[in-house]
Amino acid sequence: MIDALRKPIIYEGHNCRVGASIGIASRCGDAIDVRQLLRNSDIALYEAKRQGRNRYVCFEAAE
Repeated sequence: MIDALRKPIIYEGHNCRVGASIGIASRCGDAIDVRQLLRNSDIALYEAKRQGRNRYVCFEAAE
């Protein structure tokens, strides 16, 4: 997805570039509710942004 977004888009004669940072969280069984899943993906998103542009990070719970 990130590679697809990196491709320039021509809009009204202008060469536009788009980037993305993505946070990914997954749910295994019923052990986590939807709100926590969204929080986890948000944490991963902010870590992706912290590391730099155009990347993704998967949430990993600290044990």
